[in-house]
Amino acid sequence: MNRRRTLDTIIEAPVHSSNVMLYSKEKQVASRVGHKILEDGTRVRYLLKTGEVIDSSEQWKRVVKDMTKNESSGEVIDSSEQWKRVVAHR
Repeated sequence: MNRRRTLDTIIEAPVHSSNVMLYSKEKQVASRVGHKILEDGTRVRYLLKTGEVIDSSEQWKRVVKDMTKNESSGEVIDSSEQWKRVVAHR
């Protein structure tokens, strides 16, 4: 949560996604996110400074589907474990 201090009151407010920069470990640089459509017609997010493709909508649909399936079965999976599955599918 983002905190703003006004007079003597602290107000918590969410940070909008447009104000967030992602970090590329390969290039060691922070960058904003852009959207583009690849030659095969898939829409992906990418880092503007490096051009590195972050993910595609199909991968996130698969992640959400797996998470809801696991929640209904009562199985608990750590978010880092879920991310490892996404990266493994690349």
